[in-house]
Amino acid sequence: MKSCFSGIRWILAVILASILFSVITVGITVISVTKVLTDSQNIKDWLSRGGVYDKLASVWVEIAKSEAGEELSEHVNLDEETELVESINEVFPPEWLKMNAEKIIDSVYVWLEGETEYPEFEIDLSDRSGIMIDIVTSSILDQIKALPECSQEEIVSMEGQDINPLELECLPPDYNLDEIDERMAEEFEKQEFFQTDVISSKEFFKKEDKDSNGFDKLNQLIKANYPIIKKLYIYIPLIILVFSLILFILVPKLSSKLMFIGIIWVLSGSSLLFGSLWGKAKIDGLYQEQMGKISGEYVEELIDLFRRPVELASASFRGEVRQYAMILVVLGFILALGGFILKFSKRRYYIDEEALKEASSKEESSPESGPEVRLK
Repeated sequence: MKSCFSGIRWILAVILASILFSVITVGITVISVTKVLTDSQNIKDWLSRGGVYDKLASVWVEIAKSEAGEELSEHVNLDEETELVESINEVFPPEWLKMNAEKIIDSVYVWLEGETEYPEFEIDLSDRSGIMIDIVTSSILDQIKALPECSQEEIVSMEGQDINPLELECLPPDYNLDEIDERMAEEFEKQEFFQTDVISSKEFFKKEDKDSNGFDKLNQLIKANYPIIKKLYIYIPLIILVFSLILFILVPKLSSKLMFIGIIWVLSGSSLLFGSLWGKAKIDGLYQEQMGKISGEYVEELIDLFRRPVELASASFRGEVRQYAMILVVLGFILALGGFILKFSKRRYYIDEEALKEASSKEESSPESGPEVRLK
């Protein structure tokens, strides 16, 4: 009966051990991902160190060429791609893009914390218009200066006409370029390069009847679950400890308890360490697969733009997993070693005790102990 009960305990222990192994490997992975993603600074670092802000102008040019090449070429010389990229970087320099991107990221995390009803941010474009006007007028003046001088016949044909500098085919003598510069600046100031001077998140998150209900549900869902997600690094280790404690109760003998739990922890930690090495190729493959689902001729540009940030994110996830895995392996090794030492020391104790008993019995039965005295 006792051996049958012991066998049932071991069967339950093995089943629970397999569950514990799954809880550890999946739980530690989830902890690592959520702990990294719930820190907004990590997102900022990936984008900055990944060179997204520096490459954005080049990617925009490539996308514009593929999506609106013919229409765009009527206004912009697409053959001078380097100059075009430089002009875009003057209007929207990487530092400006980074500042506003981080403003948006911060607003999203404030919203996730439940402090606002939606991500609240504003991007000021008013100063960008002035820079764009300077670049456009400067470019046009350079083109005008590069025109050949007008012939006498062309000069005569221009007399008495209001010459549009954008339609010039030659440069008239004594043409006042400074006046043209001021004139173009005045004309461009009347134009709206951007639909608004300020991009506000209110424009994106206006509550309309058709979708306000869905956004409210999303808002409530996030407010209810995000605090739990942030605390997973506490909850999951507690679950692992509870499973380990139940396993400790099921397994007979203290030495077996320690060795069994220790081995499970070592195996789980080793699996996570191996997975962190294999995970880089897996994440890269998943990234390529997901980006491949995007239709359009500019997919390669987008893949290249975000490849480095994805690699940095993957390194952060795997680094976090390795830290937890190493802790598990070390603690598991200590438990297993403690159980082995305990088992070996007990066995040694029993061996020594049996040897003493055997030696004592031999001494009692030895003839040197003298004749047996019988009382009459």
